Amino acid sequence: MSGSSGSGGGRVSYRGRDGNRNNSGSGSGSGNSNSNSGTYTYEDEEIDIIYDEDLLDADKDVSLGNTKESNVPGSLEFEVNDYEVGKPRGYIDDAITEEVMNSADERLNKKRSSCSTKKMVVGAFGAAAILAIIIGTSLGQDTIEEKKIEEKINERSSAFEFDDHDEYMKPVGTAETETTEEKSGISETNFPLDETTDAGAITESYQLLETAIPLEQGTVFPPAFEQYLADVRAPRNINRETPLFWQVPFAGGPFQNFMSGCAKKVLASNHRIDNDYEIKKHIVGKSEYVNVDLSTPDGITHAAENNLVKAGLADVIVSNHVHLTTSTLFSASHKGRLFTALRHPVDRSIFEYHYVMSTTTIPEVRSMSLDEFVTSRHSDKDWVTRFLINKRQVPLSPEDLELAKEILRRRCLIGLHEYIEQSITLFEEYFGWTVNGLGATKAHKNCMNQVISKENSYARDAYHGVGNVEKGSDVYNKIVELNSYDMQLYWYAFDLFKEQQSLMRAKRESL
Repeated sequence: MSGSSGSGGGRVSYRGRDGNRNNSGSGSGSGNSNSNSGTYTYEDEEIDIIYDEDLLDADKDVSLGNTKESNVPGSLEFEVNDYEVGKPRGYIDDAITEEVMNSADERLNKKRSSCSTKKMVVGAFGAAAILAIIIGTSLGQDTIEEKKIEEKINERSSAFEFDDHDEYMKPVGTAETETTEEKSGISETNFPLDETTDAGAITESYQLLETAIPLEQGTVFPPAFEQYLADVRAPRNINRETPLFWQVPFAGGPFQNFMSGCAKKVLASNHRIDNDYEIKKHIVGKSEYVNVDLSTPDGITHAAENNLVKAGLADVIVSNHVHLTTSTLFSASHKGRLFTALRHPVDRSIFEYHYVMSTTTIPEVRSMSLDEFVTSRHSDKDWVTRFLINKRQVPLSPEDLELAKEILRRRCLIGLHEYIEQSITLFEEYFGWTVNGLGATKAHKNCMNQVISKENSYARDAYHGVGNVEKGSDVYNKIVELNSYDMQLYWYAFDLFKEQQSLMRAKRESL
């Protein structure tokens, strides 16, 4: 694997696990070629795989919002990186090769094989009973620990789990929340959450969904979101809406894998053919993509100028530039229906670090410990909050967090990386992507299992590469301190996810 510094003041330039540079190509903003794509097969069904780390950087935004200490106590100085105008850096959601996809399993097997060989040597030369007992006890403890880690990975596609919900979630439903419209001047269209449920049950069961976030006077709900994104609670109009997946780095990859490979949706993401600007479908592996690059501002603008949405070729539009995508691609007559997948900020930071360590050859970066990396300019901080409210390079405030929460509550269907299967089920039911028939259902399930299996394989690799990180450790404390707004937003979104699940379950049972 190799890497190089970008033109942005020595920031990390990421490369995919196939060793190819993760950018969007030439100075004209051209997209990636198809040479990086790869597939794997399962019972004669070829599935295109997109990893979330391959959707990392968009137009130098991984660096945006990162802070360094100022000489003034309590203040933050924001570092703005210079870069060549006209050379946007995109993130690539290329499918990757079978060999790369299996790298985690192969490396883990090599470690186990090496460990097994050492045990045989010890057994051959160590005949002493005490030594055998010590080795046996140690192996037993290692096996127990490995089983615990494996159970976590199988349950949540990560070896890391941080039970800090109660520390970051504030109670809702206070008297103050009733004056939201008066304080902010924002009007809200009310939609019934469930027509089969009485008002009292709605208030009790869907407290977050029904409780508006109090916004300070003068806080403006983004006009593009207000006008061009459908209310998450409103009935869908499939003829005048297109789903918009907000890609969060190191969180959304498996969901894109599922949409393209299992649900067979045509994605408009960033699979644009080099030197070909025609809005059309093309094949990568066995998956269809629209020939656009929505990972960069130039690519989004080009897609808008060529009427991407009106062309009706995409089943799902994918971008991490949620503001620019919404304001340029959609309109009041054809809205976007926003959904996303989030991940615990500490977990996401760990996987970002693991990916960077696996792909860059910059000595300054490769020598960093996790502790050093998360405090450096190479690690993004409060990324989700900043991108959601479009506030990249100035200090955040509590009012910004409240706005971010209100955007999620009113305009976004939530998925969680920690609950991949449940989130996929929620997306399927919400968008009507479910399949019928015994054979189709079985193939659909097998495909989803393969997507999750590959994510689990990467989780094992990350755990063995980074080591254990526990709640309350120094590095954990640093990450949560530097991502305090994302921590609060994540746990708010977590509870929204639970309520949205409950709502879909109630609607399903009422049919």
